[in-house]
Amino acid sequence: MYQFEYNFFKKMLVVLALLNLILLSGCATIHVGNAPDSASLYSSNEVDVRLYQIYIGSQGELIDPYTRKRVEKEKDYLDAIFKNIELVNTNRQASGRGLAKLTIFIHGGLNSFENATDRVNRVQAQMLGDGNYPLFISWDSGFPGNYRDHLFVVRRGIHRPVAGTLTSPIVFVEDLARSVIHIPVALYNVLFGQRSLHRLYETAEERAANRSQTTLKSAKEFHLLQSKNNFGHSTVEDTLWLNP
Repeated sequence: MYQFEYNFFKKMLVVLALLNLILLSGCATIHVGNAPDSASLYSSNEVDVRLYQIYIGSQGELIDPYTRKRVEKEKDYLDAIFKNIELVNTNRQASGRGLAKLTIFIHGGLNSFENATDRVNRVQAQMLGDGNYPLFISWDSGFPGNYRDHLFVVRRGIHRPVAGTLTSPIVFVEDLARSVIHIPVALYNVLFGQRSLHRLYETAEERAANRSQTTLKSAKEFHLLQSKNNFGHSTVEDTLWLNP
């Protein structure tokens, strides 16, 4: 009996080690390209993503979208954004147009580093043309890195890599068991769920988020536009805060 449990535990550690390597390699293959130095970025004719994006790292630090390194002078980074907003509005007024509305974009789950930064390049010009100055609040919410943190690093919302590594077999088995157990429920919901009336259940975090949305909707300083797609994690644009 003890020999069986020992062998099973050894196999689980091997599986988890391989899974960790796969997740690490998945995160490491993200390629940003050869980024020029800061001076050339700010003087370039190309769109400088940093003027439209605030990328937040895993420890809450400000990340440079080009180098993926921590921004040491955060005030200078933010000042450059505010100066660019003033420049955009100066040009708009000179051409007889009104001031641009500050538009804060917050994405949802399953967004990798490339997805978040590429979105800025895709929609920045169109949003400026529509009279909105976009400011993207971004972070790495892609699956590989987030699940690796869940499995090996984070415990109860706290960064605890040692405890996370030691308890990772338990967490992995629990995740696997939950997935298997929920297969019948998921199949039932797919086949018959659309014909039934669901009872809404909200967690304390969801209730707090809904209260915040209600406060924003009632505030005169902001207009809150939200996608009708309310299925949790999504790669679509979910929330916009418009400053009139």
